[in-house]
Amino acid sequence: MQRLQSNFDSIILSMKHCILVFICSIFFISSCRSPKDAAVKTAPVISAPDPEQPSAAAKTVGKVSHHYSAGGCACVIIISDPAKPSILIPKNKLPDNLDVDGLEISFNYHTLKMKQPAGCAQGIPADLTDITKK
Repeated sequence: MQRLQSNFDSIILSMKHCILVFICSIFFISSCRSPKDAAVKTAPVISAPDPEQPSAAAKTVGKVSHHYSAGGCACVIIISDPAKPSILIPKNKLPDNLDVDGLEISFNYHTLKMKQPAGCAQGIPADLTDITKK
């Protein structure tokens, strides 16, 4: 009888170890996620403002250029910032009084995630607002 009790106790102990290993395995497996899964289930991260995007108070200064018109690009704005020169392609046509080659203008803008218009091999599409002569 004692031998039977001893075998029974060893089986119970063995089962406890198996259950403990199983629970630990489930815990570790559920803790490990791929970065893609973790990114989908987390809240979006708010990043710092893009330095290329000016604030509403500070206007950007640039020159209207028709340098790329031979290729089919109607008008571009050249920002001659010594730190980072840029070429912007206005989303909408500039008013006739501002669409003058070499005219210096001030404006606010934000870049757009869209294809460059046909004929515009250089530049970044942008939405220009508050456009005035400098």
